Amino acid sequence: MMILIPVFCAICFLPSESYEQTEKIVEANESSDREQGIKNSNFHVEKIVKSLHNSEILSNLVDLVPRSSAQSFSSQHQIDDEPSPSHYLLNKGDGCSISNLNRTLRDIFSKPRNEKDEEYKNHVRQNIIGRFAYYSTQTHIQHFDARDSSDNLVKGVNLIGIMPGLNYNQPLDSLLVIGAHYDTTALTPGVNDNGSGMAALFETVRLLSPKAGELNNTLIFVAFDQEEKGCLGSMAFVNQFLIPKELNRHGASFTGAFIMDMILNFDPTSRSQVLPSDMARVLPEVSSYLRKNKYAGDFLGVITRRGHDTRLWDAYSRSWNKLALYPEHKLLLMDPAIPRVPTFFSNYRYRNFVRSDHAAFWNHKNANYSHNMPAVLLTDTGPYRGVSRACYHEFCDDLTHITQKNLEFMKHAVDVLAETILGLSAY
Repeated sequence: MMILIPVFCAICFLPSESYEQTEKIVEANESSDREQGIKNSNFHVEKIVKSLHNSEILSNLVDLVPRSSAQSFSSQHQIDDEPSPSHYLLNKGDGCSISNLNRTLRDIFSKPRNEKDEEYKNHVRQNIIGRFAYYSTQTHIQHFDARDSSDNLVKGVNLIGIMPGLNYNQPLDSLLVIGAHYDTTALTPGVNDNGSGMAALFETVRLLSPKAGELNNTLIFVAFDQEEKGCLGSMAFVNQFLIPKELNRHGASFTGAFIMDMILNFDPTSRSQVLPSDMARVLPEVSSYLRKNKYAGDFLGVITRRGHDTRLWDAYSRSWNKLALYPEHKLLLMDPAIPRVPTFFSNYRYRNFVRSDHAAFWNHKNANYSHNMPAVLLTDTGPYRGVSRACYHEFCDDLTHITQKNLEFMKHAVDVLAETILGLSAY
């Protein structure tokens, strides 16, 4: 039965189609594989699946004092002062600022961020760590060396801000991670992928900063590097920072991670949305919903593992309904029955569900931590919607994506996330 609220749950109604009808949907969507963005996506997903099982990563950590004297990021690893708070709107009780989202995307995340322009990538890193230093009380830089799926040496830098909770460094603490990746492929300006996730991360830490010292849970904000090389930064963070430095050291538990990757594309036109064949086959109820919705890309997708990330989904969907901000936006749960301990086979079978940094939590490799690590991905489905079907990892992922309706879509996702974090932290 379909729930008569603007949240559509993959396990809340039974599929009305036969298997044959679902196969027709799959075949129709497979015809879209000729689009360049989807071709790029298929290559990207293959890299992630290989990296989740084969990558070797070493890292070292630099602890920073917030607001230290201005130094070159690449030489001294210290923090330039964040611009005056007036540069970006402060919290006035009206939630996420569309003006801030717009300015952040245009000022910081509208040029390629990769090794071909290391100077600009360092500039972006400086902005990120400066923002974390301004709004959080601890900041860290995690340098890592990794081997990608082709056995090439890859260097990267994760940027981390911590807002300690009331139980920080105690067994009663339960950590929450909010993350996004900031790197891009060689050609793309990366406004949606993943400037949108980073702009949303900036606003989330700003919105939550007035609650510093009042929440039960410790919040960790992280900007991942080298997601485009196969989620290498998030694997370094999970296995070499989060587990040994924060969870095992003090016996804290892990509430979960919210990862944002491509949340700027709202396209309510008919047939703007497609679904890759592996998703359609394991979630026929989602295929059924898309058909009834005329394949409109008017929803925020929440990718989870059925039965393992339920608490995060429940909290986010409750906040979505509580705020009821934009009735034209919908929320769609995409929750395949991925095993808690994945294998190469299961990751390949569910490959389009492990397409971003949440997969590093699902596939953590730390032998000293045996617990489930809940994580969800908030996404507009990336290369499977509207203009991104052509522009994913291409030069046209640019400033033309910044429209009022797309910024409102981002604002909605951020406001709900901030409300969700407050709820999970028992504020």
